[in-house]
Amino acid sequence: MKAKFFVYLLFSLVVLNSCSNEEDNVFINEGYWSGQYTSNVDSGNWSIRIDMNKTVIGTFTPIQSSYSYQIIGTITENGVLNADIKTTEIVGEFSGTFIDDIASGLWTINGDDDSGSWTGVKL
Repeated sequence: MKAKFFVYLLFSLVVLNSCSNEEDNVFINEGYWSGQYTSNVDSGNWSIRIDMNKTVIGTFTPIQSSYSYQIIGTITENGVLNADIKTTEIVGEFSGTFIDDIASGLWTINGDDDSGSWTGVKL
């Protein structure tokens, strides 16, 4: 009986030890973010999704228009965002920093000679 117990105990230890101890690699800025942008000419809303591969995809929508631009780019491990504002071609830049659950930065639209700042939070 003791032999069966020790075999069972040894088997249990082997199984438990073979289980992965790796923690999931979670990118702290991964998720949905949203905020507002302003300038002397225009203002509006933006929203993005950051995935675990640090890819950024979202929208940039002026209040005076029903049209939305795309935001496409990447973010570093340190929370530095570099993205383009696009239609069928690149029309501007959207860059900034993401620290904890707060983000802020600058944007430009090349054709309109418009630029300003933006702020946002993690949802």
